[in-house]
Amino acid sequence: MEPTLAELTDSMVSTYLGYRGGPFIIITDNSRSDIADSVRASAERIVTEVRKDVRIINLDDWRNGAPLTHLPDGLKEAVESGLHHPDNNYNLLVYLKQAVDEERPAMEQIANIATPRGKVGGLPNCTFEVLKEAYHPQNNPDFGKELFDFISNEECVLFVGNGTKLFVDINNTRFTPVNSDGILIPGKPANIIPGEVYVHPENADGKYVINSSYGPLMDGGPFAGNYPALEAILARNPIIWKIKHGRITDVGCSDKLIRRFVLNYVFEKDTKYGNGDRIGEGGFPTNLYMMSRKLTGNTAMDEKAEPHIGHGKGHSERTRCDYESSVHGDALVNGVSLFAVKHNKWFMLNGIYRPEVFVSLRR
Repeated sequence: MEPTLAELTDSMVSTYLGYRGGPFIIITDNSRSDIADSVRASAERIVTEVRKDVRIINLDDWRNGAPLTHLPDGLKEAVESGLHHPDNNYNLLVYLKQAVDEERPAMEQIANIATPRGKVGGLPNCTFEVLKEAYHPQNNPDFGKELFDFISNEECVLFVGNGTKLFVDINNTRFTPVNSDGILIPGKPANIIPGEVYVHPENADGKYVINSSYGPLMDGGPFAGNYPALEAILARNPIIWKIKHGRITDVGCSDKLIRRFVLNYVFEKDTKYGNGDRIGEGGFPTNLYMMSRKLTGNTAMDEKAEPHIGHGKGHSERTRCDYESSVHGDALVNGVSLFAVKHNKWFMLNGIYRPEVFVSLRR
């Protein structure tokens, strides 16, 4: 029997957001107002000892028909005054809105205000189908924990397949690996969709062939809302990165429009820090239900279903990455195999994790 929207948001609010009363700000827009209303209703249904203060901020009330390229003073004050509990375990802010690339700076300003005050999470481009897939009972949190332990004791992962041959060096003493299981903790902004394990690579070298999806093309980009078109193009004309010493040195793609877009996003978009070409993330999916399904075109979900490399931002607030970037682009690959050099074993073959390696997959 298919779950209702109310049942799904009840699960999200109680389990993943961990709402226990106190201030709760929901950032939304007209496209996601039904989900925001359901999340608010779920929060109001929870019995808490701390007085609840649930507020919805609808960005369409502030946009005036155009994306918010900066944070208006009134909106800034609404966020600051809304997260007022002295204990940051009780301040909560969640994004449930359409992803708009031009609004990234304003959303980062909101995150910078909210993060020191409490828990911050996002579910951009959220729909009923997204909620249903994200919180499906087939997802196995034990596997996420086991993969996290495995990666935490690794030094180098080799990505191989469909033209890809990329060495990703991991230094878990210098940088912190992350088990992104969808559960929010104070001071650590996170995607509230379970799950993936990700690292900030110390180095990366080789060739990376993107045959599945590239986030910036989807999330507010030229293929927004039309993943089947991008999927078909990349199957014939994949994006190819040459990577040396942890930086992308060249971008190839026989589709000229896509190549120009990716070149701009990698080498020109980050005018503030100049780090758009740096490899910021190596991601390993752990949502077994999503891995058994087709991609959706929503990168916040799809990165939980396929291995990926991200450039630009290295999630310094969680990984201790030692640089900043104003961009982040996740590049997904399907059919890839993963070899753990220190463990001396293949732990994924053709996009499927090996039960011989992970006990939780044998249950």
